[in-house]
Amino acid sequence: MAVLHLVTAVLVWRPGGGSPAPIRYAAVFMGLTLAQIALGIAHLTVLHVPLGVLMFGMSLLRLSQVRKGAALPVR
Repeated sequence: MAVLHLVTAVLVWRPGGGSPAPIRYAAVFMGLTLAQIALGIAHLTVLHVPLGVLMFGMSLLRLSQVRKGAALPVR
């Protein structure tokens, strides 16, 4: 899912020449996802669980930003 998120961010940015900020967010989230997988495989729950909570919080924050942006009228 993180790879799809990153590819979508690049595809949306490329044709229109918009802000690369969503790409940066998607890349960071993909890195955190890879770290989350590695920590889970290594059974390091002391780091795995807090990172999962951080990622969930980041997702909610990003969702609130996207929803606010979607409510703005297009000019």
